[in-house]
Amino acid sequence: MSGKDHDHKDRGDYKAHGGHKDHMPRDNRACDCARESDLDPRSRNLIGHPQSKPCSVCGARPERRSRQVGLLEISLLVYPCDCYDRLHKEKEEKEHWEKMLQASRIPPRYYHAQLLPSGISPHEKVMIPWCNNFIDHFLSTPFTGCEQSGRQAGRGFGLIGDVGVGKTYYICAVLLSLMRKGKKCLFWSVPEYYKALKSSFSNLSKDSDKYDALINETKETEIVALDDIGAEYGTQWTVDELADVINYRYNHLLTTLWTSNLRVDELMERIGKRTVDRLREMGCLKMIEGKSIRGKSGREKE
Repeated sequence: MSGKDHDHKDRGDYKAHGGHKDHMPRDNRACDCARESDLDPRSRNLIGHPQSKPCSVCGARPERRSRQVGLLEISLLVYPCDCYDRLHKEKEEKEHWEKMLQASRIPPRYYHAQLLPSGISPHEKVMIPWCNNFIDHFLSTPFTGCEQSGRQAGRGFGLIGDVGVGKTYYICAVLLSLMRKGKKCLFWSVPEYYKALKSSFSNLSKDSDKYDALINETKETEIVALDDIGAEYGTQWTVDELADVINYRYNHLLTTLWTSNLRVDELMERIGKRTVDRLREMGCLKMIEGKSIRGKSGREKE
């Protein structure tokens, strides 16, 4: 059979098998592998297109380069810049941050909370430096093992004040700052925490694992913020559940941040003197006095 006949036969076999690359002639199959080798994804689209467009980010034009793939030497057009890798890295970092936000349970309203002056809060001249000082102190003297490394292990803080003075905003801004430094944080509105627990044990035969997971997550996360402690008149069950979490974190030297609209004496009546004493011993208590600042700007607080 002549070479021409062989060529027709190879083409006929290739078409007969639906054009799948595994049934291509040997030389063509090798070329196909070269085109789909592990290259810069942009390079694959540039083969055979010498007039390819410049990089959409920096304007760099692709350059022709040779590369050995097996026994073949192929010519490719590749971008000399690192824009693709940089953008890919930025995308991965953004996706990772979004996952961290979701895992933290911080409400979307506070995703952009920052410790920066807004000019509308009478408390920010005190609260912004105070929160930043806590963050700097927390990060500069990390706690390891049983050594306190210059700071009281597990130290957090509590914010007490009327509704709308910015307690939730400030506490979320602190969490976000610590998360950007790689700290694992968790936010709970205490009434929502109770609802989540009740929902998980409403059918214990199916959701007992979820119930335990919620409790363990709240007990063991490195930094936990408990918002609106005492916001509702609870039952003995809610008092015991909160006390269990606080006591665990107290004993294991874990940092706890919290807020409440109640005075200390009112809080003792609502959740118990022992739990309040634990909270006060775990960190300093900061009073935010004044009236609500809600509605004064698009950047609401609390």
